[in-house]
Amino acid sequence: MRPGLTLFEGQNGHGKSNLLEAAYMLAIAKSPRSSNERELVNWSLAETGGHIQVLGVGRSADSTVQAQIDFDITATERSKNATHAFRKGLRVNGIKRSGPRFCRKPQHSLF
Repeated sequence: MRPGLTLFEGQNGHGKSNLLEAAYMLAIAKSPRSSNERELVNWSLAETGGHIQVLGVGRSADSTVQAQIDFDITATERSKNATHAFRKGLRVNGIKRSGPRFCRKPQHSLF
């Protein structure tokens, strides 16, 4: 996207809100929808192994930064109950980061 105003237009269900939520998530490393990120996952992914990735690239005159959030979901068998393993990873320019080190100066709002 170019600097300035960007307008997203489309019919219901075409991903406008998903795009905004992904950008917000990259800014603060948390979902704007839920405090428990497990609630965001479609657990049918776990039947075959699932991977979800949110990736963004920011460019300025003198630098480029790549921010990435990965969710890995796998099914595990414990007794008769099927459970799911959920793992979240944060990276900046390919280097693993913790939440506070992932987002340095977030200045975002979503409404």
